[in-house]
Amino acid sequence: MERQLEYLIKILLIATLLHLVNGVEQAIQDFGELEVPTSWVQTNPAASQNLCSNTVCSLNEPVIRFPFRIQNRQSKSCGYPGFDISCGSSNETILELPFSGKFVVQAIDYARQEIWMNDQKNCLADRILSLNLSGSPFHGLYHQSFMLFNCSPFDHRKYGLNPIACLSGYTYAVFALSSSRAVYALQNGNSSCNFIRLVYVPVNWPLYQQILSWDFSEDLRLTWEEPRCGKCELRGGRCAALKTNSSEVVCSYVPHQGNLLRTLYLIFD
Repeated sequence: MERQLEYLIKILLIATLLHLVNGVEQAIQDFGELEVPTSWVQTNPAASQNLCSNTVCSLNEPVIRFPFRIQNRQSKSCGYPGFDISCGSSNETILELPFSGKFVVQAIDYARQEIWMNDQKNCLADRILSLNLSGSPFHGLYHQSFMLFNCSPFDHRKYGLNPIACLSGYTYAVFALSSSRAVYALQNGNSSCNFIRLVYVPVNWPLYQQILSWDFSEDLRLTWEEPRCGKCELRGGRCAALKTNSSEVVCSYVPHQGNLLRTLYLIFD
């Protein structure tokens, strides 16, 4: 206990000196955060200048902050490689994946490190079926195999099946099935169906049991591993790049009212 108290006093003294010399208010908000004493030695007070303000493409659009940044509006130091955002012609929030094109961002959960997206033309199913996340920092949380069928019209509601509306037409309906029971329903639905292909795609929730059909009407939910800012966000902090073009990330706690101290520390893997 005495050793911990002595260490805490030393840290507070260092924080006071940093505040006086550099004008950066640094101290311990949570003693447990500074597990590695060298983090204070390695911390660059100038990194706090890289903390960029929250911004949006327009009212009611998702808030954009690190690791994301809006191109041509914020400097590169405001974001992390692979997280560039642009604003569309209608001021919608756009994320472009290297091999899958542009998606409209519906929401971002910074604490859980998740992003929700949809298709600009309202046919997410078509995009998901050819989704390639290579070259991006994102991946699906859960995955499921589906069998695609093209069928002539029949009363699919009788069998609890949902066609993919944007891929279907007046004379045919496209279904994504994940169970043999659903295939049996098609075969007994007085419909002529042709198997298209088998796909393995990301889904929003774990499917603990096979479902009859999936219409891909929900947003696409993806996550990212790096940078690891979820814990920082959960504790009320904000992440930033330690310096421009750096993969090192620093977490800064914004001081609460009446609290002149702020914790600034490096995030270690």
